[in-house]
Amino acid sequence: MSNFINGTYKILLISLSGNPYYPIGCLDTNSFSETVDMLGTTVRTNNGGWKSSIPVGQGYNISFSGLVTLEQTIAGSTTYNDLRIIKRSRQIIGWKITDGSGFEEKGAGYITALSDEASIDNFVSFSGSIEGVGVPTISAATNNDLVADLNTYL
Repeated sequence: MSNFINGTYKILLISLSGNPYYPIGCLDTNSFSETVDMLGTTVRTNNGGWKSSIPVGQGYNISFSGLVTLEQTIAGSTTYNDLRIIKRSRQIIGWKITDGSGFEEKGAGYITALSDEASIDNFVSFSGSIEGVGVPTISAATNNDLVADLNTYL
């Protein structure tokens, strides 16, 4: 099993205005998804009715969820209260995802959704999403050749 990344170590951190990156406090899940918009094209032959298309615009979204704490601020982390302030003020953030393997992905974006949920006899949970702006970058301390090749195609 040592060839797999343990989700426990995949951490989402955010930064405001070039300040240090802080993890989102009490986070229990996060995911990264990418999309590409396709433009339909026409060809001289229809290849038996098959469609053709080319990729045009790309984008990505980061979803996350966690538990709301009683503390409004926790030193060294970003709380749910902080996230609400950032979203409501429409501030662009820097984000970074590390996974304990030496790889790190970074980018910028906006918090586009944020919600909380309260159920009887359970902790209050929250969820949100970040819509990316621009191209995310990949870096690694252990394999710079691979990272350089990957970033060439981004």
